[in-house]
Amino acid sequence: QCQYCGDTTSHMTIDHVQPLSRGGETSWFNCVCACQRCNHRKKNYSLRESGMTLRRSPTQPRTAAFFLKGKDNHLLITDPLFQPYLGSAYQQYQQGAEDRYA
Repeated sequence: QCQYCGDTTSHMTIDHVQPLSRGGETSWFNCVCACQRCNHRKKNYSLRESGMTLRRSPTQPRTAAFFLKGKDNHLLITDPLFQPYLGSAYQQYQQGAEDRYA
């Protein structure tokens, strides 16, 4: 769901609330889901400059939220690109998988 307009039907993107070029980081606390229209509208502006507001503040998702399927129907938690952002949740998932198949 777009965290700016609430749209659930459009192609979603990741938006940096504080743009990277303005010192923002790629972290759970600075990234939100945004539809392409809102991401394009916000551009490289701060929330104040863009006149946009967030429906919810960015937070780190619960472990259960990591079990989302990607475009090719694999679990995102197993995608190496996501592992740096999952921190201990990935390690807990990996340990659980090892315990299940031991």
